[in-house]
Amino acid sequence: MARPVCLVICVLLLEISGQAAAQAGKGAEVCSDSLMGLLDPLSTHFNRRAAGSESVSLNCELVTLDSTNDFVPYQAFPIRAEGTGTAALTAQIESVDPPGLSTTLSLYCDPFDPLNPGANLLAFDENGGADGRSGLLDSDGINLQAGTRYWLVVSGDTTATEGAFSVCLGGGFVRDAACERPIPGALGDTSLHFNRAVGNGVDDACNLATIDTVQDNMPYVANPFRANAREYFEASLIAEDTTVADPVFALYCSGFDPAAPLANMVAYDDNDGDGNLPAFNINDKIPLVPGNVYWLVVTTFSGNDADGGVFSLCLPGDVLPWYPEPGCGDAEFGQAPALPYETWNGFGSSDTSNAMRLDNYYGLFGGIWGVKWWGFAGIVNDNALCSDIPEQFEITLYRDSSGEPGSVELSEGVTPTIRVREYEYYADAQRQPKLIEFTAWLPNPILLTGGWIRIRAIDSSNCTFKWVTSNNGDGKSGVTDSNGLNYAETGQDYAFCLITDAPYHATDTNEDLDISLTEVLRVIQLYNASIFHCDVAGEDGFNPGPGDETCTRHSADYAPDDWRISISELLRVIQFYNLGGYHLCPGEEDDYCAGPED
Repeated sequence: MARPVCLVICVLLLEISGQAAAQAGKGAEVCSDSLMGLLDPLSTHFNRRAAGSESVSLNCELVTLDSTNDFVPYQAFPIRAEGTGTAALTAQIESVDPPGLSTTLSLYCDPFDPLNPGANLLAFDENGGADGRSGLLDSDGINLQAGTRYWLVVSGDTTATEGAFSVCLGGGFVRDAACERPIPGALGDTSLHFNRAVGNGVDDACNLATIDTVQDNMPYVANPFRANAREYFEASLIAEDTTVADPVFALYCSGFDPAAPLANMVAYDDNDGDGNLPAFNINDKIPLVPGNVYWLVVTTFSGNDADGGVFSLCLPGDVLPWYPEPGCGDAEFGQAPALPYETWNGFGSSDTSNAMRLDNYYGLFGGIWGVKWWGFAGIVNDNALCSDIPEQFEITLYRDSSGEPGSVELSEGVTPTIRVREYEYYADAQRQPKLIEFTAWLPNPILLTGGWIRIRAIDSSNCTFKWVTSNNGDGKSGVTDSNGLNYAETGQDYAFCLITDAPYHATDTNEDLDISLTEVLRVIQLYNASIFHCDVAGEDGFNPGPGDETCTRHSADYAPDDWRISISELLRVIQFYNLGGYHLCPGEEDDYCAGPED
């Protein structure tokens, strides 16, 4: 971080340390770590508890009361004390902005579940600390096991609580910033290259003052991630070999454009971490907006490819790598899957779940060529994980009869193409499998303007298909038993798209089932651009550079579909060119086979 900001931060830390020392005579102690955070309308919210007859329960069964203050903002910090034996925890709200900000402190054993805030509760305080602020004191006798993770939750007193705070942790406890999800990366001559910009400080409005550098054509790796909570961003770099030299961090808002590196920057650093490696830490006060996508760009200071090397990124906060959201693009009818940070559910629709789900569709003009749908592989009548993804399905299309499924127009067994999407869901505090995307093509298109669809997994194990819900639709759906009888209405929508375009490859702009040299050169252009976007003015519906990503993906962009053409994806198109064409081939990695159809 730039030196002037560092000086300000150092002054703030000295002030906090001075406050902690001043409280030493009141039962406080010098901070072993300082936590900083925000509480505002963008924070995650929960229904906080109220004090009961006791304030501490070392067996994690503290009895508290249901408060009248629901939906209050909170921030949860994982903490632990290093070493073995026991350690006496203290935690004191040290400073607040604005003055008088009212908070509560809740200490939980692991795990903390915001949907069940009365469970695993170990200690609670509203105003028993210094100066009437929240605090867990030495006199509370909170002697905890060292080396074990606990959760310290700072919450607002009411829904309207809004401001910033810092917490002094004592007793050797520190923020547990273990790198649980290291993100591998490497810089070198095979990396993408751009003209690096230099920033100064932090600007959470994404308009950091930047200047161009004299080092152009520098290797970089761009790592998109989504913020799941309102918190200050943290990131560090771990050198995995001795060749890593002079790495640099640049944080961008969504819309990072390697052709315009001066735009959309939030923060920049080249040496604030251990060993003069780059880092962003909690004291830099880089606030993240939940649901927003950011890009952490790793590049080199000198621009020399030899300064690259292999590294890992550590993002200890509540952030996850971001991938393009699965959706229906420009399909005539589509209900995209609800995502993990939205309201969602999954319902069995298979032979073994004793239920088959149906949903309605409407407003079609073209023939239905195929179906795309989403779900999980889960144990029947349970939220537990399983990995035996069903591979055989039955697609049934009905006409509508007075708002219910009528006559069957098509019933077809299919073997869909299966893609596991990089989205993890949770239910009852259990991690669910990543979202699975299924795509199946029909032998012949069928013309229906509206009606009902049933998707049934033909499975024989206890690991079954669970159809994920959508937050788009009209709320009309239904369920039958496994024999297709006893129809009953249900109130959710399910995630599926109806494909009404003929299955030509996006590269094949003249739709002749052959790939010409001109069409290959177009894909090479998208490959060289590093990133591309939807554009109806483009010869193939796309154009180089960042932009709109809401249309149906390019057929060549499949491993993964990330709005970038990789070298392996480019070679796949060249294979079609060399072998005289392609044809539809459901079940292949990209749904096509090389060469003309026999």
